[in-house]
Amino acid sequence: AAWSFASVVGAALDDASTEQPLDAEERALIEVGKAECLPALLERTDVAQRVIIKAISEVRVDNAADLFRRVIAMCEANPTADGETALSAAATALARITGDMAPIERHVMPLLRTSRNLTARRAAVEDVADAAYLPALPALCGAANSLVIRAFAARKIAEKNREAFMEGGAESWMMIDRLVWDNPSSVDLMGATNATPKSRTLKRNIEKVFSNDALSAYLAVRTIAELHGDHPNSAASVLEAFTSKPYFDYFAAYFVFKTQGVLLNKDALDFLLEQFRTLPPRFFNHQISAGLAAAAVSKLVDGGRERVIEATRSVVAATRSWEVQYGCLIISALVDPEDKSGLRQEVVDKGDWMVCERANYPLDFSHLDGFSV
Repeated sequence: AAWSFASVVGAALDDASTEQPLDAEERALIEVGKAECLPALLERTDVAQRVIIKAISEVRVDNAADLFRRVIAMCEANPTADGETALSAAATALARITGDMAPIERHVMPLLRTSRNLTARRAAVEDVADAAYLPALPALCGAANSLVIRAFAARKIAEKNREAFMEGGAESWMMIDRLVWDNPSSVDLMGATNATPKSRTLKRNIEKVFSNDALSAYLAVRTIAELHGDHPNSAASVLEAFTSKPYFDYFAAYFVFKTQGVLLNKDALDFLLEQFRTLPPRFFNHQISAGLAAAAVSKLVDGGRERVIEATRSVVAATRSWEVQYGCLIISALVDPEDKSGLRQEVVDKGDWMVCERANYPLDFSHLDGFSV
């Protein structure tokens, strides 16, 4: 590829916030808590309501609950795409103030489960995490958003509800397993399909892998696997579209790696191992995708498992990311299920509490779609 890995360090996250912060005067009004000023502030069109709502929720403001109820009513009366993010913020803020989680279940969870608006789903993920809403975990782990924000949110919820999470046993661990494994067939596409013959072509779906929309990309990978998986050049075509670019496509990389694993492209092993070993820490989701894909295809290559074990050892020694550690735990189960190499134990020795607890729980990974040793 024409790009070098040094050039990707400054790349922006696909889920980075685009919301404008409040200026000093606006924040001062909120912190003073002048209730008569806040309704007017909420009606401003040059500042996102969501930003204002979240700022209000951070400080003790008189009548804040009434303000949040007002915003909810306004959003329900005049639903818009932008209003969905404000609705999510207001419902979450109201729930946190009152201790009644009903507003989250009524207003935020439907956005997480059914909204085709990527920004609204992203807001819902953030809000259920802020509220540490444990019942959101199943929908959160399978949502068609990037692994970056889903993993952050899931961990935050599990941390704040650690006792209840642990009491969930196999059900809890299976959700986190599916989150990190992230097989496109397990992601909730909310009924999205490629309905026309043109939308199902290999060319069109390769383009969607680069679409900068997670829902479209997950659907594209699933479509390629289901309709074009038997074509000998499908995986190579996806990889060629990626490596021919003069830059590192941050968004597409994750799905390109994922596609190579799903389609079991043994010719991609060298490429995948390079990504797995060399991507910087902030690209932990890409590391996981490349590592799991390499592990999946390694069984088709002579000496492939040994190469994956060696690469995983180096990653485990260097990483501080629980997500990468968790992915390495799954990799060890794929390439060395009896742990003859000691790789699994190395992951456990280095892992944080969630990785260690998962390793010690009597549940294998055979429940995962596409998992095969």
